[in-house]
Amino acid sequence: MALIDRIKYDGAADGNWLVYKYPSEDLTLGAQLVVGEGQLAIFVKEGRALDLFGPGTHTLSTGNIPLLNRLINLPFGNETPFTAEIYYINTTLNMNLKWGTESPIQIIDPVYQVRINARANGQYTMRVNDYSLFLTQIIGTQKGGTTITVQNLLPNFKGIVLNSVDTILAQYIIDKKVSVLDIRTKQREIAQMCMDDMKDSFLTFGIELVNFLVNSINFPDEDMEVINGILQRKAEFDILGDARYATQKQFEIMGNFSKNEGTSGMANAGIGLGLGFGMMGQLGGAISNISNNTIRQPVPTPETNVPCKHCSSANSPDAKFCVECGQKMQSTKPCYKCNAENKENAKFCSECGTAIGIISCPSCSHELTAGSRFCPECGTSFV
Repeated sequence: MALIDRIKYDGAADGNWLVYKYPSEDLTLGAQLVVGEGQLAIFVKEGRALDLFGPGTHTLSTGNIPLLNRLINLPFGNETPFTAEIYYINTTLNMNLKWGTESPIQIIDPVYQVRINARANGQYTMRVNDYSLFLTQIIGTQKGGTTITVQNLLPNFKGIVLNSVDTILAQYIIDKKVSVLDIRTKQREIAQMCMDDMKDSFLTFGIELVNFLVNSINFPDEDMEVINGILQRKAEFDILGDARYATQKQFEIMGNFSKNEGTSGMANAGIGLGLGFGMMGQLGGAISNISNNTIRQPVPTPETNVPCKHCSSANSPDAKFCVECGQKMQSTKPCYKCNAENKENAKFCSECGTAIGIISCPSCSHELTAGSRFCPECGTSFV
């Protein structure tokens, strides 16, 4: 094979390349090495990254390949043959590298306490910053071909990215107690946390993670319908106030009764409709109160009438006899002094003021009825 006296790589037409291995290893001192803008050329021998060349035209000599010369002990003189691998490295930023979760991230929403399946996607930018380390860690893992594209390299970082996103996203929602309805407003903060978490892992391959973006965090429609249902019920409950549970159950009863058939079904439907119309009245009153921006308080009512224990007719609280049946409204006891009728639990006569309740004997403290002449316990006279 002829010795190479000029080494050059113009780069891929689409710019989508990261590493290019020059196809020949048969070189000679005095050959010209051409390195374009945005490129670096590095000599590799026996798996070791040696001399590095930046943009420009370089004439190879023992003076500008000292590490390689030390390894193979090149003799002096022009056109001295030797073998070595030459790799061109793209030093420009590799932008718009896509990433996306393959399987959903299961998260419990801390606000609505429902399980949500989250997915996320975005992009990142990286560049090679430690060429020797990069060649050592990456080149040995690539099989065949002279060009390594960014797409060839991405599988090496896929696990790092997805593991970080899964962990950071779930941890953020739990620690910050952020609902999935609000998580999209936190994408920038989550992206920065992911970048901080991953950058050291990228550096172990000799690559700098320049930026990392979360473009979208999304959830299946069926999961969002569950949360929307909770929000709808909450809004209904807020309108109905303290009667929300009873009202909801009445509507459910009405719905169940309306599905029944036959005579018993019609009877039940009538009961359900009766209850339903009553609750509709309450609902209408609640809505009217809300529209007036006020909640009406119960209006105090006069003291309720007292039912007769014989015929259940309503009587005024101070009635002594029923207006319907003429029976006494309450048990009474007469005053032993003026014979006036008093309530059964009265302690003094409402007419003359005489004590008519239970009194105690001044001698032995035995309880006896007012008006007694002698204490039945000790015989003390009260005459």
